[in-house]
Amino acid sequence: MATREHVQELGGWHTVLGNGEFSIHKVYLKLRTYHTWVPWRRVIKNNKATPRSVFILWLAAHKRLATSDRIMKWNVQCSSICKLCDAANKSIEHLFFECQYSSAVWMQILSIINICRRGNGFSHELQEVCRKAHSNTRRARVYVMLFTETVYMVWIQRNLKIFQNNLMQTERLVREIIFRVTARCNDEDRLLLIA
Repeated sequence: MATREHVQELGGWHTVLGNGEFSIHKVYLKLRTYHTWVPWRRVIKNNKATPRSVFILWLAAHKRLATSDRIMKWNVQCSSICKLCDAANKSIEHLFFECQYSSAVWMQILSIINICRRGNGFSHELQEVCRKAHSNTRRARVYVMLFTETVYMVWIQRNLKIFQNNLMQTERLVREIIFRVTARCNDEDRLLLIA
């Protein structure tokens, strides 16, 4: 396609001129597609957790993890019982943090940073972490990392239980999550976890 045709598609020469001269910046702005912002973009973008953990969180936020409810939609036979707690269905909402196992892990993680409450399901917890991600305080940074690593480690435990029939005790899993976060945060942030 000729350059003139491209310029005409963009709205004509007057739309790509700046101070009477051709402006690459204006062409870029015209060619760029705009997407709606997702509320959890800062949770992914500004996250200091391990890249694998951030990726699993990104998949969970997109509802793309291969949970039983999703696998059943593909007409594949599988159990709808959660392998971590042997109850309810196995959706992302249940797995993070309605499940008795993951809820116990999340409650212990929250108690380390002096928050006393139960997990409320993935959507509610993701909203909470989105609010924290808009803050640049030490506590907020650590909270986002803890959430990300917890989602990742619960997902790993779920897979280990399904494929190897092996499940880590909640206390040991909490220690592993704390270790993963302390290994990636700065000295000031680390003090929140080891004090």
